[in-house]
Amino acid sequence: DPTSAEDKKESKLKELQNSIQYHNKYNIPKELQQKNPNYLKIVRDADKIDILYLSAIGVLPFVEEKLFAKKVISFLYQEELIKKEEIESSSDKLLIRLGLIYDLYYPQSKEIIRKNNYLNQIIDQSIKQSNIKENQKELQNVKRKIKTYMEEKHVR
Repeated sequence: DPTSAEDKKESKLKELQNSIQYHNKYNIPKELQQKNPNYLKIVRDADKIDILYLSAIGVLPFVEEKLFAKKVISFLYQEELIKKEEIESSSDKLLIRLGLIYDLYYPQSKEIIRKNNYLNQIIDQSIKQSNIKENQKELQNVKRKIKTYMEEKHVR
């Protein structure tokens, strides 16, 4: 039946379009989560890996303005994704990037990040760039927290 083949093609195209549209959104609409979300999950994970890679090589640098916001830090320690609306300064953008690890769907994505040492590179570079002792100390704590999280998720 040519119509059903055409419908399947149209459905796959719509999935791909949704994947692109929602690749960087905080939440995925429920109706998209219930359909076959594989494209969406793959594209979202790839985007997060790309952001962490670009941060690790310095293309997306840490710009320190002031102390990290306590509320933003608490989201990170609670293993929750940080909403952009919560940031108080450019300093907090670093924490948003580090928190992306909590929103990855596939174990392979976490493994890519671990194998390439992206999070440690980002944190170590940021500690060196920081002029605020409290932020340096906080980043050391975040580094330990993320290491523990990765170990608990059995990412070796």
